[in-house]
Amino acid sequence: MNDNFILILTIAILVLVLLFGKILMKSKGFTIDLKVRAFFYKNATKQFKHMMNMITTLANVETILIISIPILFYLISEKMLDKATAIILSVFFSVGISQILKFLFRVSRPTKSQEFKYIGYSFPSGHSTVGMAYYLTLAYILAGGLDGYTEIVFIGLILGILIGFSRLVLGVHWFTDVTVGLILGLLCSWWVIKIYSTGYYINWLFN
Repeated sequence: MNDNFILILTIAILVLVLLFGKILMKSKGFTIDLKVRAFFYKNATKQFKHMMNMITTLANVETILIISIPILFYLISEKMLDKATAIILSVFFSVGISQILKFLFRVSRPTKSQEFKYIGYSFPSGHSTVGMAYYLTLAYILAGGLDGYTEIVFIGLILGILIGFSRLVLGVHWFTDVTVGLILGLLCSWWVIKIYSTGYYINWLFN
């Protein structure tokens, strides 16, 4: 895919995200946010919510650390510094952009009483952003690129989507939060993989 097109698309998406954030600061959300929230509040069973809570923990800091430490240790010991750095950057970029936007817009989370409560601002969903960026990048690295085991990359993509979906089921985010978070996660992963694929930064960092 043409790099210029992706760059323009990235800028356009970021502009739209800023516009969405500005709108959400001054409103109680979009109609679709309220409808999706009401649907899961009414229909999601307790068992289903507990299952989704297990999935949502895949994007928790402690879970990512538990998964990453042995992988990074192996990659670094094998001198695969480019792969190790790509995994680290996927978390760094996704956490950075999601937290900056949260602080910038300070959108409140859904207010209905719920079994699972989370603190912090709502837009965009940090779990969705980080989950998508991290697992998609990790899957790409483990698969050896798109020419390797593409099934692994697909699993990473599905994991990211499931993490976002879990945030809706648990009622801790609006539909807009999750959608924007997943898109931002995809963008973070794409650019990290692009940087990793060029390999230029490795010479600058480690030589």
